[in-house]
Amino acid sequence: EKIPHQVATAEYDELNRVKRAYEQDRYDITYEYDAEGNRRHVSSEYFDLLRNQHSQQDFYYRYDNMNRFTVTMGSKDAQGNIVHGNTGYSIGYNALGQRVSATSQLRSTNGSSTYSREQYQFDANGAMTNFYLDTSNDGVNNQKLRSRRVNDATGKLVNYLEYNTS
Repeated sequence: EKIPHQVATAEYDELNRVKRAYEQDRYDITYEYDAEGNRRHVSSEYFDLLRNQHSQQDFYYRYDNMNRFTVTMGSKDAQGNIVHGNTGYSIGYNALGQRVSATSQLRSTNGSSTYSREQYQFDANGAMTNFYLDTSNDGVNNQKLRSRRVNDATGKLVNYLEYNTS
Protein backbone atom coordinates (compact mmCIF):
# COMPACT_ATOMS: atom_id res chain seq x y z
CA GLU A 1 0.00 0.00 0.00
CA LYS A 2 1.33 3.41 -0.97
CA ILE A 3 1.26 6.09 1.68
CA PRO A 4 1.22 9.67 0.40
CA HIS A 5 3.95 11.88 1.79
CA GLN A 6 2.30 15.10 0.74
CA VAL A 7 -1.32 16.05 0.26
CA ALA A 8 -1.19 19.65 -0.91
CA THR A 9 -4.10 21.80 -1.94
CA ALA A 10 -3.92 24.81 -4.25
CA GLU A 11 -6.56 27.50 -4.67
CA TYR A 12 -6.74 29.84 -7.66
CA ASP A 13 -8.31 33.25 -8.22
CA GLU A 14 -10.60 34.22 -11.10
CA LEU A 15 -7.55 34.87 -13.33
CA ASN A 16 -6.22 31.35 -12.63
CA ARG A 17 -3.34 32.61 -10.47
CA VAL A 18 -2.36 30.67 -7.35
CA LYS A 19 -3.78 32.52 -4.37
CA ARG A 20 -3.13 29.86 -1.73
CA ALA A 21 -1.22 26.59 -1.40
CA TYR A 22 -1.36 24.57 1.79
CA GLU A 23 -1.07 21.24 3.50
CA GLN A 24 -2.70 20.83 6.88
CA ASP A 25 -0.23 21.10 9.79
CA ARG A 26 2.72 21.63 7.41
CA TYR A 27 2.48 24.90 5.50
CA ASP A 28 0.10 27.60 4.32
CA ILE A 29 1.23 30.05 1.62
CA THR A 30 -0.90 32.94 0.34
CA TYR A 31 -0.21 35.18 -2.67
CA GLU A 32 -1.38 38.71 -3.50
CA TYR A 33 -1.06 40.34 -6.94
CA ASP A 34 -1.08 43.85 -8.39
CA ALA A 35 -3.20 45.02 -11.34
CA GLU A 36 -0.48 43.87 -13.78
CA GLY A 37 -0.52 40.31 -12.41
CA ASN A 38 2.80 40.65 -10.55
CA ARG A 39 3.11 39.00 -7.14
CA ARG A 40 3.22 41.77 -4.54
CA HIS A 41 3.10 39.78 -1.32
CA VAL A 42 3.79 36.17 -0.35
CA SER A 43 2.98 35.08 3.19
CA SER A 44 4.18 31.67 4.36
CA GLU A 45 3.51 29.79 7.56
CA TYR A 46 5.31 26.48 7.85
CA PHE A 47 6.98 24.03 10.16
CA ASP A 48 10.74 24.51 10.00
CA LEU A 49 12.27 21.03 10.24
CA LEU A 50 15.78 22.39 10.84
CA ARG A 51 14.74 24.50 13.82
CA ASN A 52 11.91 22.18 14.88
CA GLN A 53 9.48 25.08 15.20
CA HIS A 54 6.66 26.89 13.41
CA SER A 55 7.88 29.84 11.34
CA GLN A 56 6.44 32.64 9.26
CA GLN A 57 7.77 34.67 6.35
CA ASP A 58 6.26 37.74 4.74
CA PHE A 59 7.91 38.87 1.51
CA TYR A 60 6.94 41.90 -0.55
CA TYR A 61 7.83 42.68 -4.16
CA ARG A 62 8.06 45.95 -6.09
CA TYR A 63 8.28 46.31 -9.88
CA ASP A 64 9.20 49.02 -12.36
CA ASN A 65 7.08 50.12 -15.35
CA MET A 66 8.52 47.19 -17.36
CA ASN A 67 7.32 44.68 -14.70
CA ARG A 68 10.86 43.84 -13.56
CA PHE A 69 11.69 43.34 -9.89
CA THR A 70 13.07 46.44 -8.22
CA VAL A 71 12.65 44.85 -4.78
CA THR A 72 12.42 41.11 -4.29
CA MET A 73 11.76 39.26 -1.01
CA GLY A 74 11.51 42.63 0.75
CA SER A 75 9.48 43.99 3.63
CA LYS A 76 7.44 47.11 4.41
CA ASP A 77 8.91 50.06 6.29
CA ALA A 78 7.04 52.13 8.90
CA GLN A 79 5.39 54.21 6.14
CA GLY A 80 4.19 51.12 4.26
CA ASN A 81 6.76 51.38 1.45
CA ILE A 82 8.20 48.17 0.03
CA VAL A 83 11.94 48.12 0.76
CA HIS A 84 14.63 45.42 0.67
CA GLY A 85 14.82 45.49 4.49
CA ASN A 86 16.81 42.62 6.02
CA THR A 87 15.37 39.83 3.87
CA GLY A 88 15.40 41.10 0.32
CA TYR A 89 17.26 42.74 -2.53
CA SER A 90 16.92 46.05 -4.37
CA ILE A 91 17.63 45.59 -8.07
CA GLY A 92 18.80 48.33 -10.46
CA TYR A 93 18.71 48.44 -14.27
CA ASN A 94 20.34 50.65 -16.88
CA ALA A 95 18.64 52.30 -19.87
CA LEU A 96 19.24 49.15 -21.96
CA GLY A 97 17.33 47.03 -19.45
CA GLN A 98 20.41 45.23 -18.13
CA ARG A 99 20.55 44.43 -14.45
CA VAL A 100 23.39 46.60 -13.12
CA SER A 101 23.08 46.31 -9.34
CA ALA A 102 21.70 44.31 -6.44
CA THR A 103 21.77 45.62 -2.86
CA SER A 104 20.90 43.77 0.34
CA GLN A 105 21.19 44.01 4.12
CA LEU A 106 20.48 40.39 5.02
CA ARG A 107 20.10 39.30 8.61
CA SER A 108 22.01 36.20 9.67
CA THR A 109 20.74 33.57 12.08
CA ASN A 110 22.55 35.32 14.95
CA GLY A 111 20.68 38.58 14.26
CA SER A 112 23.53 40.59 12.75
CA SER A 113 23.11 42.22 9.33
CA THR A 114 25.45 41.86 6.38
CA TYR A 115 25.46 44.63 3.76
CA SER A 116 26.16 43.72 0.16
CA ARG A 117 26.10 45.72 -3.07
CA GLU A 118 26.80 43.95 -6.35
CA GLN A 119 27.49 45.89 -9.55
CA TYR A 120 27.69 44.54 -13.08
CA GLN A 121 29.33 46.02 -16.19
CA PHE A 122 28.68 45.07 -19.80
CA ASP A 123 30.54 45.30 -23.10
CA ALA A 124 29.20 46.95 -26.27
CA ASN A 125 27.51 43.67 -27.26
CA GLY A 126 25.58 43.53 -23.98
CA ALA A 127 27.57 40.67 -22.45
CA MET A 128 28.53 41.02 -18.79
CA THR A 129 32.23 41.70 -18.31
CA ASN A 130 32.89 42.74 -14.71
CA PHE A 131 31.31 41.91 -11.36
CA TYR A 132 32.07 44.16 -8.38
CA LEU A 133 31.17 43.61 -4.74
CA ASP A 134 31.05 46.09 -1.86
CA THR A 135 30.36 44.74 1.64
CA SER A 136 31.57 47.75 3.64
CA ASN A 137 28.33 49.78 4.16
CA ASP A 138 30.40 52.73 5.41
CA GLY A 139 29.11 55.28 2.91
CA VAL A 140 32.29 55.00 0.86
CA ASN A 141 32.29 53.19 -2.44
CA ASN A 142 34.53 50.21 -1.66
CA GLN A 143 33.70 48.09 -4.66
CA LYS A 144 36.19 45.38 -5.39
CA LEU A 145 36.44 43.52 -8.66
CA ARG A 146 35.41 39.91 -7.95
CA SER A 147 35.23 38.46 -11.45
CA ARG A 148 35.93 39.38 -15.05
CA ARG A 149 34.62 37.78 -18.21
CA VAL A 150 36.58 38.31 -21.41
CA ASN A 151 34.40 37.90 -24.48
CA ASP A 152 35.31 37.87 -28.15
CA ALA A 153 33.57 40.04 -30.78
CA THR A 154 30.71 37.56 -31.08
CA GLY A 155 30.08 37.55 -27.32
CA LYS A 156 31.60 34.12 -26.76
CA LEU A 157 33.40 33.73 -23.44
CA VAL A 158 37.14 33.31 -24.01
CA ASN A 159 38.43 33.78 -20.45
CA TYR A 160 36.98 33.99 -16.96
CA LEU A 161 38.92 35.34 -13.98
CA GLU A 162 37.98 35.37 -10.27
CA TYR A 163 39.61 37.60 -7.70
CA ASN A 164 39.98 37.05 -3.96
CA THR A 165 39.61 40.45 -2.31
CA SER A 166 39.54 39.40 1.34
